[in-house]
Amino acid sequence: MYQINENVTQYAIHKQKVGYSEFWAPIREGKLGELFVGKSVPIRNDRSVRKDIRNIGVELYITNQRCCIRLHFKDADRRKEIMTLFPESDYTWEYRDSPKAVKVIFPVLNKGKNDRDDWDEIREKLVGMGTDIFNKIRESGDDVF
Repeated sequence: MYQINENVTQYAIHKQKVGYSEFWAPIREGKLGELFVGKSVPIRNDRSVRKDIRNIGVELYITNQRCCIRLHFKDADRRKEIMTLFPESDYTWEYRDSPKAVKVIFPVLNKGKNDRDDWDEIREKLVGMGTDIFNKIRESGDDVF
């Protein structure tokens, strides 16, 4: 019995120490729209939040110096179909592939977590562009599949 209580106490202490990202809190709480609402983001994983649609990951992503939207695909053929929704005349994007991942990067701002005074602007731009991209994919229906 003592061991169980000690484990519960240790878990509670650990949970308090984990902490959650201040940057993502307003987005996850729905203060900038409903699409990216969700659980608090632990500090140890505070680079991104993601929403999936039609086997495509739409990820709001931030580093210390910049932020972007990253789309994750299962394969290059799927990416080719979807990217017809985002003509280069209207969007700036680049392919970023690795042996394990097929991605497209949409740059948002050359500002990141180090630019604390600009967090409100960064959040607005990330959520705005992420929502726009997500909605284009959702509204495309079966047109590009």
